[in-house]
Amino acid sequence: MSHQLPTGRRARLASLALAAVAAAGIATAVPSAASAAPGPRLVPSNQLVYVPGVWGGKLHGVDPLTGATKRKIPGGPNPMISAPSPDGKTLYVVNLPKGSQSGISIVDVASGTRTFIGLKGVAAAEVLSNGGKELYAVDIVAHEIVVIDTATKTIARRLKMPDHVADEPLGIEISADNKTLYIAYLAGWVASYDTQTGKPIHEVQLPEVPRAVDLATFGQLTLPGWLMLSPDGTRLYALNFATGNTTVIDTRTWQTVGTIDHHDRWALDVLASFSPDGKKMYFTNYGTANVQVVDTATLQTLKVIPTKGRPIGVATLDNGDVLVDTIPPQFTQANPLVPIITLLPVGLTSIRLPNIGVGQILRINGTTDTITGTTNVDDTIPGAFVAPAPAA
Repeated sequence: MSHQLPTGRRARLASLALAAVAAAGIATAVPSAASAAPGPRLVPSNQLVYVPGVWGGKLHGVDPLTGATKRKIPGGPNPMISAPSPDGKTLYVVNLPKGSQSGISIVDVASGTRTFIGLKGVAAAEVLSNGGKELYAVDIVAHEIVVIDTATKTIARRLKMPDHVADEPLGIEISADNKTLYIAYLAGWVASYDTQTGKPIHEVQLPEVPRAVDLATFGQLTLPGWLMLSPDGTRLYALNFATGNTTVIDTRTWQTVGTIDHHDRWALDVLASFSPDGKKMYFTNYGTANVQVVDTATLQTLKVIPTKGRPIGVATLDNGDVLVDTIPPQFTQANPLVPIITLLPVGLTSIRLPNIGVGQILRINGTTDTITGTTNVDDTIPGAFVAPAPAA
Protein backbone atom coordinates (compact mmCIF):
# COMPACT_ATOMS: atom_id res chain seq x y z
CA MET A 1 0.00 0.00 0.00
CA SER A 2 1.26 3.47 -0.89
CA HIS A 3 0.04 6.70 0.69
CA GLN A 4 1.88 9.31 -1.34
CA LEU A 5 2.48 12.83 -0.08
CA PRO A 6 4.69 15.59 -1.56
CA THR A 7 8.32 14.56 -1.04
CA GLY A 8 9.22 17.91 0.49
CA ARG A 9 7.25 16.95 3.59
CA ARG A 10 9.16 13.78 4.38
CA ALA A 11 11.65 15.19 6.88
CA ARG A 12 8.93 17.19 8.65
CA LEU A 13 6.69 14.15 8.86
CA ALA A 14 9.45 12.00 10.27
CA SER A 15 10.09 14.68 12.85
CA LEU A 16 6.41 14.77 13.77
CA ALA A 17 6.47 11.01 14.18
CA LEU A 18 9.42 11.31 16.52
CA ALA A 19 7.49 13.95 18.42
CA ALA A 20 4.79 11.39 19.09
CA VAL A 21 7.46 8.93 20.18
CA ALA A 22 9.02 11.54 22.43
CA ALA A 23 5.71 12.01 24.16
CA ALA A 24 5.41 8.29 24.73
CA GLY A 25 8.51 7.43 26.65
CA ILE A 26 8.25 4.25 28.64
CA ALA A 27 9.63 3.15 31.95
CA THR A 28 10.00 -0.44 33.00
CA ALA A 29 9.25 -2.43 36.10
CA VAL A 30 11.39 -5.38 37.10
CA PRO A 31 8.94 -8.29 36.87
CA SER A 32 7.85 -10.79 39.44
CA ALA A 33 6.55 -14.29 38.82
CA ALA A 34 3.02 -12.89 38.66
CA SER A 35 3.93 -11.02 35.46
CA ALA A 36 3.54 -14.23 33.45
CA ALA A 37 -0.05 -14.81 34.59
CA PRO A 38 -2.86 -14.55 31.99
CA GLY A 39 -4.67 -11.22 31.71
CA PRO A 40 -3.45 -7.62 31.54
CA ARG A 41 0.25 -6.94 32.00
CA LEU A 42 0.69 -5.50 35.46
CA VAL A 43 3.58 -3.79 37.23
CA PRO A 44 4.75 -5.74 40.32
CA SER A 45 4.10 -3.52 43.32
CA ASN A 46 6.99 -5.06 45.26
CA GLN A 47 9.66 -4.30 42.65
CA LEU A 48 11.37 -1.09 41.53
CA VAL A 49 10.06 0.66 38.45
CA TYR A 50 12.80 2.11 36.23
CA VAL A 51 11.80 5.51 34.84
CA PRO A 52 13.92 6.93 32.01
CA GLY A 53 15.05 10.51 32.59
CA VAL A 54 15.38 11.88 29.07
CA TRP A 55 17.52 14.90 29.85
CA GLY A 56 19.62 13.36 32.61
CA GLY A 57 20.32 10.10 30.80
CA LYS A 58 19.52 7.98 33.84
CA LEU A 59 17.07 5.19 34.63
CA HIS A 60 15.44 6.04 37.95
CA GLY A 61 14.60 3.04 40.14
CA VAL A 62 11.33 4.12 41.78
CA ASP A 63 9.33 2.40 44.51
CA PRO A 64 5.86 2.12 42.89
CA LEU A 65 4.05 2.35 46.23
CA THR A 66 5.73 5.51 47.50
CA GLY A 67 7.20 7.07 44.36
CA ALA A 68 10.58 7.44 46.08
CA THR A 69 13.69 7.03 43.92
CA LYS A 70 15.90 4.29 45.36
CA ARG A 71 18.72 4.17 42.79
CA LYS A 72 19.84 5.44 39.40
CA ILE A 73 21.66 3.59 36.62
CA PRO A 74 22.90 4.81 33.19
CA GLY A 75 20.32 4.75 30.41
CA GLY A 76 22.47 5.98 27.52
CA PRO A 77 21.87 9.12 25.45
CA ASN A 78 18.32 10.45 25.69
CA PRO A 79 16.70 7.29 27.08
CA MET A 80 13.03 7.37 26.17
CA ILE A 81 11.61 3.86 25.96
CA SER A 82 12.59 0.74 27.87
CA ALA A 83 11.44 -2.85 28.18
CA PRO A 84 12.50 -5.43 30.78
CA SER A 85 13.45 -9.03 30.21
CA PRO A 86 10.94 -11.43 31.80
CA ASP A 87 13.41 -12.22 34.61
CA GLY A 88 13.97 -8.53 35.30
CA LYS A 89 17.74 -8.75 35.00
CA THR A 90 18.05 -6.71 31.79
CA LEU A 91 16.53 -3.48 30.46
CA TYR A 92 16.26 -2.70 26.75
CA VAL A 93 16.24 1.05 26.21
CA VAL A 94 15.43 3.07 23.09
CA ASN A 95 17.87 5.98 22.79
CA LEU A 96 16.53 8.91 20.79
CA PRO A 97 19.09 10.80 18.67
CA LYS A 98 21.89 12.70 20.33
CA GLY A 99 24.45 13.67 17.74
CA SER A 100 24.87 10.56 15.59
CA GLN A 101 23.81 8.14 18.33
CA SER A 102 20.44 6.42 18.12
CA GLY A 103 19.77 2.82 18.89
CA ILE A 104 19.17 0.34 21.67
CA SER A 105 20.99 0.20 25.01
CA ILE A 106 21.04 -3.16 26.78
CA VAL A 107 21.44 -2.45 30.48
CA ASP A 108 22.30 -4.96 33.21
CA VAL A 109 20.08 -4.03 36.16
CA ALA A 110 22.40 -5.30 38.91
CA SER A 111 25.62 -3.71 37.71
CA GLY A 112 24.30 -0.84 35.61
CA THR A 113 26.64 -1.74 32.73
CA ARG A 114 25.40 -0.89 29.24
CA THR A 115 25.87 -2.35 25.75
CA PHE A 116 24.87 -0.13 22.83
CA ILE A 117 23.58 -1.34 19.45
CA GLY A 118 23.40 1.46 16.90
CA LEU A 119 20.74 1.52 14.18
CA LYS A 120 21.04 2.84 10.62
CA GLY A 121 18.56 5.63 11.25
CA VAL A 122 16.53 6.54 14.31
CA ALA A 123 15.18 4.15 16.93
CA ALA A 124 11.54 5.01 17.57
CA ALA A 125 9.90 2.15 19.47
CA GLU A 126 10.40 -1.43 20.60
CA VAL A 127 8.62 -4.54 21.80
CA LEU A 128 10.08 -7.57 23.54
CA SER A 129 8.82 -10.98 22.47
CA ASN A 130 6.93 -13.03 25.02
CA GLY A 131 9.65 -15.06 26.67
CA GLY A 132 12.20 -12.34 25.94
CA LYS A 133 14.30 -14.15 23.32
CA GLU A 134 14.04 -11.37 20.73
CA LEU A 135 13.64 -7.60 20.76
CA TYR A 136 11.93 -5.89 17.83
CA ALA A 137 13.05 -2.26 17.39
CA VAL A 138 11.48 0.21 14.96
CA ASP A 139 13.93 2.20 12.81
CA ILE A 140 11.68 4.99 11.60
CA VAL A 141 14.20 6.43 9.12
CA ALA A 142 15.48 3.17 7.60
CA HIS A 143 11.92 1.84 7.33
CA GLU A 144 12.76 -1.45 8.98
CA ILE A 145 12.26 -3.52 12.08
CA VAL A 146 15.58 -4.56 13.61
CA VAL A 147 15.39 -7.90 15.39
CA ILE A 148 17.92 -8.33 18.20
CA ASP A 149 18.88 -11.69 19.70
CA THR A 150 18.82 -10.95 23.42
CA ALA A 151 21.16 -13.85 24.28
CA THR A 152 23.99 -12.75 21.98
CA LYS A 153 23.15 -9.02 22.02
CA THR A 154 23.48 -8.91 18.24
CA ILE A 155 21.19 -8.10 15.31
CA ALA A 156 19.64 -11.36 14.10
CA ARG A 157 17.75 -10.02 11.06
CA ARG A 158 16.12 -6.94 9.58
CA LEU A 159 12.51 -6.84 8.40
CA LYS A 160 12.03 -4.27 5.66
CA MET A 161 8.85 -2.21 5.84
CA PRO A 162 7.17 -0.26 2.97
CA ASP A 163 9.30 2.67 1.83
CA HIS A 164 6.73 5.24 0.77
CA VAL A 165 6.53 8.89 1.76
CA ALA A 166 4.63 9.26 5.07
CA ASP A 167 4.70 5.49 5.55
CA GLU A 168 7.22 5.72 8.35
CA PRO A 169 6.69 2.86 10.84
CA LEU A 170 5.98 4.10 14.34
CA GLY A 171 3.96 1.97 16.78
CA ILE A 172 4.67 -1.73 17.33
CA GLU A 173 3.03 -4.65 19.16
CA ILE A 174 3.44 -8.45 19.10
CA SER A 175 0.97 -11.32 19.42
CA ALA A 176 1.06 -13.62 22.44
CA ASP A 177 2.35 -16.53 20.31
CA ASN A 178 5.18 -14.34 18.91
CA LYS A 179 4.10 -15.09 15.33
CA THR A 180 2.62 -11.72 14.34
CA LEU A 181 3.95 -8.17 14.50
CA TYR A 182 1.53 -5.25 14.39
CA ILE A 183 2.94 -2.01 12.97
CA ALA A 184 1.31 1.44 12.91
CA TYR A 185 2.34 3.91 10.24
CA LEU A 186 2.56 7.68 10.40
CA ALA A 187 0.03 8.29 7.62
CA GLY A 188 -2.70 6.44 9.48
CA TRP A 189 -2.74 2.76 8.69
CA VAL A 190 -1.93 -0.42 10.60
CA ALA A 191 -0.54 -3.70 9.22
CA SER A 192 0.46 -7.12 10.49
CA TYR A 193 3.56 -9.10 9.50
CA ASP A 194 5.16 -12.48 10.03
CA THR A 195 7.78 -12.02 12.77
CA GLN A 196 10.31 -14.30 11.05
CA THR A 197 10.07 -13.25 7.42
CA GLY A 198 8.43 -9.83 7.55
CA LYS A 199 5.82 -11.03 5.04
CA PRO A 200 2.67 -8.86 5.14
CA ILE A 201 -0.47 -10.53 6.49
CA HIS A 202 -3.14 -7.80 6.80
CA GLU A 203 -3.46 -4.05 6.63
CA VAL A 204 -6.20 -1.56 7.41
CA GLN A 205 -6.58 2.16 6.83
CA LEU A 206 -7.67 3.94 10.00
CA PRO A 207 -10.97 5.79 9.57
CA GLU A 208 -10.78 9.46 8.72
CA VAL A 209 -12.33 11.73 11.33
CA PRO A 210 -13.52 15.36 11.17
CA ARG A 211 -11.00 16.44 13.80
CA ALA A 212 -7.99 15.25 11.82
CA VAL A 213 -5.10 17.71 11.97
CA ASP A 214 -5.64 20.24 9.22
CA LEU A 215 -2.41 22.21 9.44
CA ALA A 216 -0.94 22.57 5.96
CA THR A 217 2.38 21.19 7.14
CA PHE A 218 0.97 17.90 8.35
CA GLY A 219 -2.08 17.32 6.17
CA GLN A 220 -4.83 14.90 7.21
CA LEU A 221 -2.63 12.62 9.29
CA THR A 222 -3.73 10.26 12.04
CA LEU A 223 -0.35 9.57 13.66
CA PRO A 224 -1.06 6.27 15.42
CA GLY A 225 1.91 6.52 17.76
CA TRP A 226 1.16 3.64 20.11
CA LEU A 227 -0.36 0.18 19.67
CA MET A 228 -1.81 -1.98 22.43
CA LEU A 229 -3.36 -5.45 22.40
CA SER A 230 -6.27 -6.40 24.62
CA PRO A 231 -5.43 -9.06 27.24
CA ASP A 232 -7.05 -11.78 25.11
CA GLY A 233 -5.37 -10.56 21.92
CA THR A 234 -8.61 -10.07 19.98
CA ARG A 235 -8.54 -6.28 19.91
CA LEU A 236 -5.79 -3.95 18.80
CA TYR A 237 -5.97 -0.35 20.01
CA ALA A 238 -4.32 2.31 17.83
CA LEU A 239 -3.84 5.51 19.86
CA ASN A 240 -4.08 8.26 17.26
CA PHE A 241 -1.88 11.06 18.51
CA ALA A 242 -3.11 13.65 16.01
CA THR A 243 -6.86 13.06 15.90
CA GLY A 244 -8.05 12.90 19.48
CA ASN A 245 -9.30 9.33 19.34
CA THR A 246 -8.31 5.66 19.48
CA THR A 247 -9.25 3.17 16.77
CA VAL A 248 -10.22 -0.36 17.86
CA ILE A 249 -9.42 -3.20 15.42
CA ASP A 250 -10.62 -6.81 15.65
CA THR A 251 -7.49 -8.92 15.04
CA ARG A 252 -9.58 -11.91 13.89
CA THR A 253 -11.53 -10.12 11.16
CA TRP A 254 -9.10 -7.24 10.67
CA GLN A 255 -11.97 -4.78 10.73
CA THR A 256 -12.37 -1.62 12.77
CA VAL A 257 -15.02 -2.25 15.41
CA GLY A 258 -15.14 1.01 17.33
CA THR A 259 -13.60 4.32 18.29
CA ILE A 260 -12.76 5.79 21.67
CA ASP A 261 -13.33 9.53 21.74
CA HIS A 262 -10.84 11.58 23.79
CA HIS A 263 -13.14 14.61 23.58
CA ASP A 264 -10.68 17.09 22.12
CA ARG A 265 -8.91 17.45 18.80
CA TRP A 266 -5.69 18.17 20.67
CA ALA A 267 -6.07 15.53 23.38
CA LEU A 268 -2.76 14.02 22.15
CA ASP A 269 -3.43 10.60 23.65
CA VAL A 270 -0.09 8.99 24.39
CA LEU A 271 -0.33 5.70 26.27
CA ALA A 272 -2.92 3.43 27.89
CA SER A 273 -3.13 0.69 30.49
CA PHE A 274 -5.73 -1.92 31.46
CA SER A 275 -7.22 -2.47 34.90
CA PRO A 276 -6.46 -5.92 36.38
CA ASP A 277 -9.88 -7.26 35.39
CA GLY A 278 -9.60 -5.77 31.89
CA LYS A 279 -12.85 -3.83 32.26
CA LYS A 280 -11.27 -0.37 32.24
CA MET A 281 -8.54 1.42 30.30
CA TYR A 282 -6.60 4.45 31.52
CA PHE A 283 -5.43 6.87 28.80
CA THR A 284 -2.93 9.68 29.28
CA ASN A 285 -4.14 12.71 27.31
CA TYR A 286 -1.05 14.89 27.13
CA GLY A 287 -2.66 17.76 25.25
CA THR A 288 -5.64 18.23 27.57
CA ALA A 289 -3.75 17.32 30.78
CA ASN A 290 -5.91 14.52 32.08
CA VAL A 291 -6.21 10.78 32.58
CA GLN A 292 -9.29 9.36 30.88
CA VAL A 293 -10.93 6.20 32.26
CA VAL A 294 -12.78 4.19 29.59
CA ASP A 295 -15.15 1.21 29.80
CA THR A 296 -13.69 -1.48 27.50
CA ALA A 297 -17.11 -3.01 26.81
CA THR A 298 -18.89 0.16 25.71
CA LEU A 299 -15.81 2.28 24.76
CA GLN A 300 -17.44 5.13 26.69
CA THR A 301 -15.74 7.48 29.15
CA LEU A 302 -16.29 6.64 32.80
CA LYS A 303 -14.27 9.47 34.30
CA VAL A 304 -11.78 12.21 33.45
CA ILE A 305 -9.07 12.86 36.06
CA PRO A 306 -7.40 16.29 35.65
CA THR A 307 -3.62 16.41 36.23
CA LYS A 308 -1.50 19.39 37.21
CA GLY A 309 1.24 18.52 34.75
CA ARG A 310 0.88 16.94 31.32
CA PRO A 311 0.67 13.14 31.63
CA ILE A 312 2.80 10.85 29.50
CA GLY A 313 3.07 7.34 30.90
CA VAL A 314 0.58 5.10 32.66
CA ALA A 315 0.63 1.59 34.11
CA THR A 316 -1.46 -0.52 36.42
CA LEU A 317 0.00 -2.19 39.48
CA ASP A 318 -0.81 -5.73 40.49
CA ASN A 319 -2.74 -4.31 43.45
CA GLY A 320 -5.08 -2.44 41.09
CA ASP A 321 -3.73 1.07 41.60
CA VAL A 322 -2.52 3.13 38.66
CA LEU A 323 0.71 5.11 38.20
CA VAL A 324 0.99 8.11 35.89
CA ASP A 325 3.93 10.39 35.27
CA THR A 326 3.78 13.99 34.14
CA ILE A 327 6.08 16.76 32.99
CA PRO A 328 5.97 20.06 34.95
CA PRO A 329 3.16 22.47 34.00
CA GLN A 330 5.60 25.38 33.70
CA PHE A 331 7.16 23.57 30.76
CA THR A 332 4.00 23.80 28.68
CA GLN A 333 2.27 27.02 29.64
CA ALA A 334 2.64 28.62 26.22
CA ASN A 335 2.02 25.58 24.00
CA PRO A 336 1.65 21.90 24.88
CA LEU A 337 3.78 20.93 21.88
CA VAL A 338 6.84 22.85 23.10
CA PRO A 339 8.39 20.04 25.16
CA ILE A 340 7.77 17.55 22.36
CA ILE A 341 9.47 19.78 19.82
CA THR A 342 12.51 20.05 22.07
CA LEU A 343 12.82 16.27 21.89
CA LEU A 344 13.21 16.18 18.13
CA PRO A 345 16.67 15.31 16.81
CA VAL A 346 17.75 18.94 16.44
CA GLY A 347 16.42 19.85 19.84
CA LEU A 348 18.06 16.90 21.50
CA THR A 349 21.49 17.82 20.22
CA SER A 350 21.50 21.59 20.50
CA ILE A 351 18.68 22.96 22.65
CA ARG A 352 18.42 22.85 26.43
CA LEU A 353 15.75 24.90 28.12
CA PRO A 354 16.36 26.26 31.62
CA ASN A 355 15.63 23.99 34.55
CA ILE A 356 12.02 24.89 35.28
CA GLY A 357 10.96 21.98 37.41
CA VAL A 358 10.87 18.23 37.58
CA GLY A 359 8.38 15.58 36.57
CA GLN A 360 6.02 13.86 38.96
CA ILE A 361 4.56 10.42 39.54
CA LEU A 362 0.86 10.34 40.40
CA ARG A 363 -0.70 7.45 42.26
CA ILE A 364 -4.35 6.77 41.41
CA ASN A 365 -6.64 4.53 43.44
CA GLY A 366 -7.95 1.91 41.02
CA THR A 367 -11.28 1.60 42.82
CA THR A 368 -12.26 5.25 43.20
CA ASP A 369 -10.13 6.54 40.28
CA THR A 370 -8.88 9.47 42.34
CA ILE A 371 -5.34 10.75 42.80
CA THR A 372 -4.02 9.69 46.22
CA GLY A 373 -0.44 11.00 46.08
CA THR A 374 2.28 12.74 44.06
CA THR A 375 6.08 12.38 44.14
CA ASN A 376 8.80 14.25 42.27
CA VAL A 377 11.13 12.57 39.78
CA ASP A 378 14.59 14.09 39.39
CA ASP A 379 14.27 14.88 35.67
CA THR A 380 12.26 17.48 33.78
CA ILE A 381 11.00 14.87 31.33
CA PRO A 382 10.53 11.43 32.89
CA GLY A 383 9.54 8.38 30.93
CA ALA A 384 6.40 6.38 31.65
CA PHE A 385 5.40 2.98 33.00
CA VAL A 386 4.56 -0.27 31.25
CA ALA A 387 4.58 -3.76 32.69
CA PRO A 388 7.04 -6.40 31.48
CA ALA A 389 6.25 -9.03 28.89
CA PRO A 390 5.41 -12.44 30.34
CA ALA A 391 7.82 -15.36 30.36
CA ALA A 392 7.40 -18.00 27.67
